Amino acid sequence: MTEKSDDGLFEWDAAKNIINIHKHGISFQEAIGIFKDQNRLEFFDENHSTDEEQRYITLGRLPVKMVIVLVVSTDRQGFTRKYPQDMHQKGRKSFTMKDKNIDFSDIPELTDEYLSTLKKVEPRQFYKVVPVKEPCHILIDKDVLDFFGKGRKRGYQTRINHVLREYMNKHLGRA
Repeated sequence: MTEKSDDGLFEWDAAKNIINIHKHGISFQEAIGIFKDQNRLEFFDENHSTDEEQRYITLGRLPVKMVIVLVVSTDRQGFTRKYPQDMHQKGRKSFTMKDKNIDFSDIPELTDEYLSTLKKVEPRQFYKVVPVKEPCHILIDKDVLDFFGKGRKRGYQTRINHVLREYMNKHLGRA
């Protein structure tokens, strides 16, 4: 039976999810939080990919448990497998299982040789990154403010921000 994430972007086998909870103390629903980590590292795993299934290895931090996990995923089948790699002391206390009870037997050893076969890629975007708004005080010519509708229309700051963002993207080559 296939289960889907709350947001519908990921899917996984229900039985594997139960096994993962028992072996590693973390559900697939929790593990997909790694894809919201803006500092995550993602690698294409050519050695374990096929024409039908491109595999990626993602290393990042879970927002709630404050632990580092390693997730193996594919775009074809959604979420296929995840391997937690507890990498800092604070996170150890966050697991619902004690370290001695976590089964690491199916986690490949991350040797230099294995890591050298991975190709670092730009992280796939599953979630829209919402820029943080920061208040600032700037002086803008009155006719410019009038053009954007200050005093007459709601949203004039959003319209100004949109024009500035288009300008920025064009000059950064993102247009």
